Amino acid sequence: YPNPNAGTFNLSLNQFSSANSEMKYSVTDLFGRVVLTGIYHLHTTIETNLPDGIYVLQLNLGMQSVHTNFVIAR
Repeated sequence: YPNPNAGTFNLSLNQFSSANSEMKYSVTDLFGRVVLTGIYHLHTTIETNLPDGIYVLQLNLGMQSVHTNFVIAR
């Protein structure tokens, strides 16, 4: 959140709040190119310099995976 955002957004996933492990995240553009990667903790703020557009955020923890779309619009 927020979505859309101006390049800075927060990740907070309650369903993973009991997980002790860090989760890797990746952001891809609509062409499938990975444009950002990092490590998600229980609450993470992500700041990007990505251009305006639609992106896909993927979080991975072991066998679990969460995908969501977000929009950057300045």
